[in-house]
Amino acid sequence: MLRPKAGVIAALAACLIACYPQARPGRARIPIRVKQPLGSHHAGSRIVGYRIDPARSWLRVLVYRAGPLANLGHDHVVSNRALRGWLRLGESWTQSSFVIEVPVGDFVVDDEAERQALGGVFAAAVAPADRRGTRAHMLGPFQLDAAHHPLIRLRSLAIFAPSPRPAARVEVRVAGHRAVLDLPFTASAFAFSNPPAGIVARTAFELRQTRLGITPYQVMLGALRVRDRVEVQMSLYAVRSGSAEN
Repeated sequence: MLRPKAGVIAALAACLIACYPQARPGRARIPIRVKQPLGSHHAGSRIVGYRIDPARSWLRVLVYRAGPLANLGHDHVVSNRALRGWLRLGESWTQSSFVIEVPVGDFVVDDEAERQALGGVFAAAVAPADRRGTRAHMLGPFQLDAAHHPLIRLRSLAIFAPSPRPAARVEVRVAGHRAVLDLPFTASAFAFSNPPAGIVARTAFELRQTRLGITPYQVMLGALRVRDRVEVQMSLYAVRSGSAEN
């Protein structure tokens, strides 16, 4: 079967916060019901810290087969429930920052519950041997190179606040490659306190693997290959950890 480059983009979206739309690479459209705007609390000059809760956060990347012999391969769901990192919320978004890390070794390929929840092209189960083979290839030296690059890391370089919604300039490091992306986002609070006791963030967008300098995997001269464009979905749950310095 095809051993796709699943998971290469897996952490890209971590910084963005939205519902699940379709979008161009690096430019997610984000309709969301905002319970309480963030970045506008009155915490004096403090920077309030938030910690991502791995137990209630998740990342999912949908990877699709392509080519004339696509029926010989599988569409894959690559998931990760070990996200970690922090958000520092200032008096405005321009005074805020974040870091999100995705442990590469915690990626799971074609978890049965994930596939069943998505349904459609993912409804059919994938054989255990195929799941193991795909994951081994994905974590190997020609893909994510987990042995030398155990983390995918996203770090905000700047957060802007144009109308109608903010945007973040984000440095993404994947398998030794550095990319900078500009992505819009939105967020909501799950507790009405000042500053908020916690933040719920969701995002969904499409991204090309080549945007990160990654060549999509292929066999048989491309007759069976992984589609360059993948879909990224993420839900982040962050709880207040106190004040923090820049």
